[in-house]
Amino acid sequence: MQNETWLHVAYGSSDEEEMKEYCAVDPLSTFNIYIADLAGGLLGWATFPDMYTENSTMHGVIVLGKSCPGGSASPYADGDTLVQ
Repeated sequence: MQNETWLHVAYGSSDEEEMKEYCAVDPLSTFNIYIADLAGGLLGWATFPDMYTENSTMHGVIVLGKSCPGGSASPYADGDTLVQ
């Protein structure tokens, strides 16, 4: 799902919480990844396991879309922002 409000999500914002609540797939069994146009020079952020209860929709990773391969966040657009 695309939502213009969520496109420019900020860390810890109510928009982040709303986006994750709506989009998250079962956080107990799924690693949720979100792509957005982040401000402030951030390449992304993630939650630590002890930040929220195990079944919280707040778990997941948000990545700067421009840092994906072919993106314009040079020199960070080689696909190394999110690796497994």
